[in-house]
Amino acid sequence: MEINEITIVCLGAYGDIINSTPIAKHYKKEGKFVRWVAKDRYISVLKNNDCIDELLTLNNSISNNVLLTNKFKSLYLPKEKEKVIYTAPYMSKFYDGTPRSTLLDIIKNETSNISKWNCEFKPTIGLSKDEVNEAKAFISLVEGENKILVEFENFSDQTFFDKKVLNELFRKISGSFILTGLKKPDWFEELKTLYPDSKFYFYNGSFKSNAEIYNHCNLFIGCCSGITCLTSSDYCFNSEVNRIECCNGPHWSSMAWEHNNKNKTLCFCEEDFKHALEML
Repeated sequence: MEINEITIVCLGAYGDIINSTPIAKHYKKEGKFVRWVAKDRYISVLKNNDCIDELLTLNNSISNNVLLTNKFKSLYLPKEKEKVIYTAPYMSKFYDGTPRSTLLDIIKNETSNISKWNCEFKPTIGLSKDEVNEAKAFISLVEGENKILVEFENFSDQTFFDKKVLNELFRKISGSFILTGLKKPDWFEELKTLYPDSKFYFYNGSFKSNAEIYNHCNLFIGCCSGITCLTSSDYCFNSEVNRIECCNGPHWSSMAWEHNNKNKTLCFCEEDFKHALEML
């Protein structure tokens, strides 16, 4: 039986969704109708994506992933010529034949059923005109030639990033630092006094606009979270950006993609990070 509709269920978070998008691109090139299901709070990262025909949202008030999945499956029964793909690791036990480990294993399992992968294996996103203009308006205010985008996250055990580690960066390199993340660090204003040779900015605009900001920067420091995944997408075409990605050990958000390896350094501890800075 020929499948003509694909429904991808990846509810969140941003990184999981972005790194699952190659599946949508493959099936769109096969001429399939591609539908995606995500939580309301993450649906914005999928908008303006030419590989997705329909977006469905689930209410964020349901927080238990297992109950959420079961409820969705009970409400949404696949049609006769429709295939449903669960790509998030926490959902893999509901996906027959999928290894119960990382998102990449799920993608690889999915591709094993495909005779030939028909597109470049990289995340794909699309920005609206408003998102592009928002980023360009912000970057126009950033002074200096050496622009450095820093993904900051201080609430995850996935990364060793903290104030102490970032101070290594600010001590060794001068430039215009753009910190981006969910919340401005409490010590952000201190930086302007401690490092007067540099400029410091915090970007709290729309999530996807970080992709446009990336294209105007010389260096990216990532903590292997959502923005690291975003800047590995096909929208981020500036191949000259140096990348330093920091994580507590190998992680699919960095290990997955080979297209951005040219100027990428992976750091699994603070000593790795210090060494990477010395190599710049």
